Amino acid sequence: MRVAVGVCTCGRPNGLRRVLHSLDKQTFKKSAKPIIDWIVVDNKPSAITESVCSDFFKGRSLAYYKEMQKGIPFARNRVLEMVATDTDFLVFIDDDEEASDRWLDELLFVQATCDADIVAGPVSPLFVSFPPDWVVKGKFFELKRFQTGESIFNIYTGNMLIKYPRVMREKIRFNEKFALTGGSDLLLSKRLHLNGWKMVWADDALVYEWVSQERVSARWIVQRRYRHGNVLGLHWRELNPGSHLCERMFFGLEAVGEVIISVKRILCFFFHLNHSKSYFVWVLCRLARAAGILTGLLGSQYREYAYRHKRDDKCLLCA
Repeated sequence: MRVAVGVCTCGRPNGLRRVLHSLDKQTFKKSAKPIIDWIVVDNKPSAITESVCSDFFKGRSLAYYKEMQKGIPFARNRVLEMVATDTDFLVFIDDDEEASDRWLDELLFVQATCDADIVAGPVSPLFVSFPPDWVVKGKFFELKRFQTGESIFNIYTGNMLIKYPRVMREKIRFNEKFALTGGSDLLLSKRLHLNGWKMVWADDALVYEWVSQERVSARWIVQRRYRHGNVLGLHWRELNPGSHLCERMFFGLEAVGEVIISVKRILCFFFHLNHSKSYFVWVLCRLARAAGILTGLLGSQYREYAYRHKRDDKCLLCA
C-alpha cells in the first residue's frame, strides 16, 4: 500500500516542523505499515520553510514544491498534481496541526472496514496559551464529532483520507474561485457526496489544531462565523447554477429567521436577562453566520484571506 500525505503550508515554519515531527511518529497496529510519501506545498515560499523540509528529507520520501498563486485551493491542487500515479490513498493535514500517533493507522483501518472513498476524523483544539473562561465555556473551537463508520458529507482537508485512483479517474480538483474566501474543501466534499462518493467518519483518527492567541478573541470568532456562513451561501449558488433570486431567498428563509431570533436575544442580553459573555458571543456568532449565508446567496464574497494579505502580507490557511 502506498500513501501520500499532503501538507499545505504558508509562512508557518514552526507549525510545519511540528506537523512533520508528528507524521514521523506514526505507528501501525490495525493496518499494515504503508509506503509513505510526504508532499509539502508552500504557498508563501521562503528559505526557512524549505530548510525545514530539507532537515526532514534524510532517509524519507519527502518532496517540497512552491505554489506562487495565492490561495489554498491552488496549493491543494498542486498536491493533487504531485502525487505518484501508483498511490493508493492521499491524506491531507494542515500546517497548524499535529497528528496523534495512531492517526494514519485509524484512517486506513476505517477505510478498509467500510470500503469508503473518503474518511475524515476529528480535529481537537490545543491553545498556545490558556484561553479565557468564556471561550472554554462557549466551546467555540470544538467541532462536531460522529460515531466511527457514520456517513458524513461536510469534510475539511485538515483531517481527510481519499482514494487517489478515483481522484485521477474523475479528475478531481479544488475550485480555485474560492482562493481567498476559503471553503474549497467543503465545496468539494459536497460535490463528491452528490456524485455518490462514500464518506465516513473515523473518530479515533485524532488530529490536534494549535490555536494562536490572535484567534482567541470575540472579534475573530464572530468574523470566522460570518465567513463560514458566507461560504455556505456561495456554495449553494455554485451547486445550483442558474437559480433565480426567489429560489435563493427561499433557501435563505431559515437564515432570515435566525437573524430575527438573534436580534431578540441580543436585546434580552442588554436588558440584563443574561450576563454571560460566552452566551453573548454565541448569539453574535449565530447572527453573523445567518448574515453571511444571506450575503453569500446574493453573490457577495467575504474574501477573508485577501484582507489579511493586504493588512500584513501574512497568509493564514483556512481551518
